[in-house]
Amino acid sequence: MIEAPKELLKKLVEDADLVADVGVRLGLIKSVEFLTALREARNALAKDSASHEVIAELQKWLNSVVNEISPITLDDLRAGRMENGLGTRIFGVFCIVLLSFLLLYIAYMTQLYDRATSLYAMTLELQEARGAEQTIRLFGLLKKNQDDMLESLKTGKKDFLYEVFNKALFDLQMINIKTQAYEPIANRVLKDLDIHTRLWDRIVNPRAWFTGKDDTEYANPDKAPPLAVQPSQSAPGVATDPKLLDILSSLDNYFTEVKNFTSSIQVRIDPLVPTDYTFYLSPLREGISMLGSWILPFCYGMLGAVIFYMRRLLQPSLPSPSPLRSVYRIVLGSFAGIVTVWFWTPSPQKLTQPAFATLTSFGIAFLVGFSTDIFFQALDRLVNYLSQALGKPGT
Repeated sequence: MIEAPKELLKKLVEDADLVADVGVRLGLIKSVEFLTALREARNALAKDSASHEVIAELQKWLNSVVNEISPITLDDLRAGRMENGLGTRIFGVFCIVLLSFLLLYIAYMTQLYDRATSLYAMTLELQEARGAEQTIRLFGLLKKNQDDMLESLKTGKKDFLYEVFNKALFDLQMINIKTQAYEPIANRVLKDLDIHTRLWDRIVNPRAWFTGKDDTEYANPDKAPPLAVQPSQSAPGVATDPKLLDILSSLDNYFTEVKNFTSSIQVRIDPLVPTDYTFYLSPLREGISMLGSWILPFCYGMLGAVIFYMRRLLQPSLPSPSPLRSVYRIVLGSFAGIVTVWFWTPSPQKLTQPAFATLTSFGIAFLVGFSTDIFFQALDRLVNYLSQALGKPGT
């Protein structure tokens, strides 16, 4: 008759000892009655006089104290997760090493992303500037106002040289400086982007590691064509019409004057050949999209999850996480960062221009990686909103 209550009381005392040890050590126990009930239960076990009254009293105060030591649970204490054993130290070292490499990689990739987005904006700016067209316009302005130009140079009485011409010349020279500096900068950025593009392709296509060839060939920035597009050759033939010959001769003279003009103002933009940036826009757009939509959100979400577990390792009031649970949590934080950036990427201002993620989006990815509760709450609210919106009858 007394054997069953004795075994039950023995298990309760073992659990109470675990709770008392952690609670007293961390200063979380506020109920003195719990320690009194535990002492009486030990005395009952020593005297072999376990009773239902002693069991009920210890159970009541044990439930109260378990709430006081929350978020620590009895399962954590029974599994020994509060002990800073070898496994916990190894996991802590792993988190530190992972955090160190992750920070270096994220810093490099964020800098590369910033360089690529800046280069993309610069490419669009140069493409819309139309340096060759600006050169022709400046030459036409000069030829149209030759008398005013000569008088400005000789007497200084005309304002044409100092207001209209100088401003147009300064704008053209700025375009020329950006054009000359663009190609080496673009080649360096595209080369760095190409490395990660090929790495991503080999992850998706493992056969490339053994064959040494990628299914998709990317542009080699070192073999980039010149920005100036060569004019197409005209069909062979001999002009016989005198008027046509006169027009062609006048055009040749005009082209020669334009080239002499660009040489005199020290502008290296060929006014007769437009500048083409298509070679740079396509790989830039693909590389920025890959970094901003996948790699960087994944890394920032993982960084948040790793810092979350390092914080838990530094707090003695929290149980040590199991390795398997930690891996699940880190992977979940990484994918949460990706999904968050999908929703947080701003809409494009123009249909012809793509929208790229911002550094703010990566910061949000880090936050949801650190706290997946925020991520799931946002998803639940979005699902509820869509359910209500789709559930309403059409008007």
